[in-house]
Amino acid sequence: MKSQLSENEKKTRIKPLPIFIFLFLLVLTPLTFAQQPSPAPQTNVNINVGLQVEFTQVDILENGKDHTFNAHVFNISTGLRLTNSTIDCTYHLFNNTGEHQIDQVPMIFNEFGIDWDFLVLGNNFTRNGEYSYLVVCNTSNIGGFLSREIQVTQDGLITIPFPQQFSIIALGFILIMFGLFQERYNLLKHLGGIILMVMGVLTLYPGYNNISHTTLFGLGLGSILVGIGFWALIEDSFSRTDQEQKFNQDQGSEEEDERN
Repeated sequence: MKSQLSENEKKTRIKPLPIFIFLFLLVLTPLTFAQQPSPAPQTNVNINVGLQVEFTQVDILENGKDHTFNAHVFNISTGLRLTNSTIDCTYHLFNNTGEHQIDQVPMIFNEFGIDWDFLVLGNNFTRNGEYSYLVVCNTSNIGGFLSREIQVTQDGLITIPFPQQFSIIALGFILIMFGLFQERYNLLKHLGGIILMVMGVLTLYPGYNNISHTTLFGLGLGSILVGIGFWALIEDSFSRTDQEQKFNQDQGSEEEDERN
C-alpha cells in the first residue's frame, strides 16, 4: 500500500518550474498594462520676463462631448494674475492626425474676470486618439504659450488595448486546460481560475477597456469569465472519480493503521 501511495504522490506532484514562470509573468503584468502618463505640457521656460499660462488639468475627454478649456495667465516676473485689459489669448486644436481642427480663434475672458474660456463642440472630438491644443497669449511686448496633449476615448475614461487583456485571459484558459488534462497540473488549473475571475471583475468595472458595465457585451464577458473561473476552482468537488480515489486512499490508510 505504501508503494502505491508513493506512486500516486509522484503522479500528482507538481514541478515548481511552471509555477515560478507563472508567478514571474504575473508580477510583470502590472508593468505591461500600466497606462503611460501623459507628456508634460510645454510652456515658455528659462525666462524671467513673459507670461505664464496655466490650464485645467484634464487629460482625457469623451468622444463627441462638448468641453470648455480654461486658461489663467500670470506675469512670470511678478506672479500676478493678468486680465484681458492688456492681454489677448487665442486657441488652437489639433486632431489625432496632427491637422488643425481649430486655428487661432480668440478666447473669451469670462464674466467673473478670472480666466479665459473656450468652448470646443463635441463634433471636433469624433475620432478616438491623441489630440493636442495650443493656447497663445500676448501683450504688446511680451507673450507666453501652453501646448498640451489630450486623449479622446469612447467614454472619457482610461483605455488599455484589448490584445493585452485577451493574452492574460488566454493564459488563464491555458492553465485551466493543463489542469484538466494533466492531474499533476491541478494547482495551475486553480491559478487559471483565479486569473479569469480577476479579469472578469476588471471587465465589469466601469470604463475598463472601453467596456462599460452598462453595456450588454461588458456584462456578458465579465460574467462568463467569473463563472468559468469559479467553476475551475470548485470543479474538483464535483468530480466523482476524484472523490472515489480520495475515499479509497483514505480507507486504505485507515485499514493500514488498524493492521499496524
